[in-house]
Amino acid sequence: MGMLSAIFGETKMHRFTYKRFFLIALMIFANAANAVQLTLTGPALPNDIQGHRQLGIVFSAIQDVTLKSFIFNNQGSADVITLKDENGNTLETYNYAGGDPVHQVNINWPLLAGQKYFLSAQNQSQSNGKWGTGSFPVSNGHIKVEYGKSQAAPNGTLIWFSFTNLVTEGPDVVEFDPENIDGLGLQAVIETVEKGNIKALWFKGGEATTDRGDKVIWGYFYANPADVNWGSVNNPELYVKVWFDVSGRIDVNYFHVSVPRIQVHTSLKSTSTSPDLSGITNLTKRYIRHTFDSNGVGFAEENDEDGVSPTNVDFSSPDPVGYSVINGLDIGAMIKRHINDGGGYIEGEWQQGGASPTARGDEVVWGYFNASPQDVAWGNVNNPEVFVKIWFDVSGRIDVNFFHVSVPEIGIYSSFQNSNGFDQRGVTILQDRYTRHEFHR
Repeated sequence: MGMLSAIFGETKMHRFTYKRFFLIALMIFANAANAVQLTLTGPALPNDIQGHRQLGIVFSAIQDVTLKSFIFNNQGSADVITLKDENGNTLETYNYAGGDPVHQVNINWPLLAGQKYFLSAQNQSQSNGKWGTGSFPVSNGHIKVEYGKSQAAPNGTLIWFSFTNLVTEGPDVVEFDPENIDGLGLQAVIETVEKGNIKALWFKGGEATTDRGDKVIWGYFYANPADVNWGSVNNPELYVKVWFDVSGRIDVNYFHVSVPRIQVHTSLKSTSTSPDLSGITNLTKRYIRHTFDSNGVGFAEENDEDGVSPTNVDFSSPDPVGYSVINGLDIGAMIKRHINDGGGYIEGEWQQGGASPTARGDEVVWGYFNASPQDVAWGNVNNPEVFVKIWFDVSGRIDVNFFHVSVPEIGIYSSFQNSNGFDQRGVTILQDRYTRHEFHR
């Protein structure tokens, strides 16, 4: 990873190139065993475009897939077809020589889950495209066509332009059948070696309402023990905290815990047949937030995490008293209060959710820290501030995983068989949410 970063450099475009390079390699590895091809047909396009350029369709990738082919419906003139990201960067180009009004384009273009793309023809003659009417959105589990787009309608239109029969190759599809979380639709799909893609099960931890009227619901997704032998209701794979802000904004926060890749899908309505927002969490991309504003417009945020606490944060709290977990492991958390809350630091309260052995002899403990309602108005036993998963590996390694949820700065502490204080200290912040402490027995 470090060597590739050095090769590609640190500019925005180079990081983007690296991500696409890594995506291709990851998709080959992850999808080879259970890859399927799906076709999104689209409507008939009987009408000729007259006098317009740069038109096509905007679609989003629901999973990491490869666009294998599509039909370019045209009037026979030579043209240039491009695939652009939502920032307007050209990712792929195809030069069409003309002469075939129903031309099949065969390609291998990687698509990243959760990203939007614009597939367009330049229509250099200004009279080469085709169009028809269609309903939006249209999805098939790999991709979702959002709307048509042209130079005259840059923000979207209900007209479908030029491109039909989009064939994608990627993981087998798990039907979108979301959990109803207070009207929202949430689904997690775990990509496993043993069974391919499996639908994760939902465990609701609790809910609370703040003094000003915000609502919080928290829980996690776990692997079904009927699918894999490591699945357990006491082995969280993806923590979730949903925040219904009093302003009308909704934040769905996903925190990746352990398995290599988990698809996350969110819809504004639990009755939706396709997700509004999707993404893939993995061992690097540990945090994804899906947000809907008060008008129902959604957008996504993702954080790459390395498990190392930031070193440039001014955090000088005293050590907490802490809590004993099991096997001689102690943990603690100190929460930095806002000036409006009186400033200073308060100790987080530990809530142990559960513990369980695995089939091969590992032990897992999960829980979270919350702020005390006696210290701050937003403190509540059902308002987690730091999720925790502790893994006692059968090899003797101990992983203590801290996942920052909401307040700006939280110090995290751990020690193993040490009665004189904490062995490891760190801080988690909104821009660097995941810290991992490791010990060996």
